[in-house]
Amino acid sequence: MLPSEPSHIEVGVVDFWKSCGSVVLWQQDEPKQLSETLIREKLQTNKQLICTALNYQAIEFAFEGEYSHWLGIQIGKRKNGIYKTDINSLIGFAIELFGFESVAA
Repeated sequence: MLPSEPSHIEVGVVDFWKSCGSVVLWQQDEPKQLSETLIREKLQTNKQLICTALNYQAIEFAFEGEYSHWLGIQIGKRKNGIYKTDINSLIGFAIELFGFESVAA
């Protein structure tokens, strides 16, 4: 069973999490809000998190505790061999699974 709130949320490329790197979008001490503008700004620091031929991008909900664990969900959509991050799906999963709010920024 998952805890009620993740310790952080990040985006990475599946099977290339370490070699491509990831970006933390939210941490537990922050308000449970995500904005498309802020997500785009953070993803700009690593272009492969926006668009890549390597593999699909995933949003990862990380949980820390006695048994640390992660929940990764595909948010990259493939077209012509290229995976592009679907930011609306990313925000939608955070809202539906953990009660986040989408805000304008």
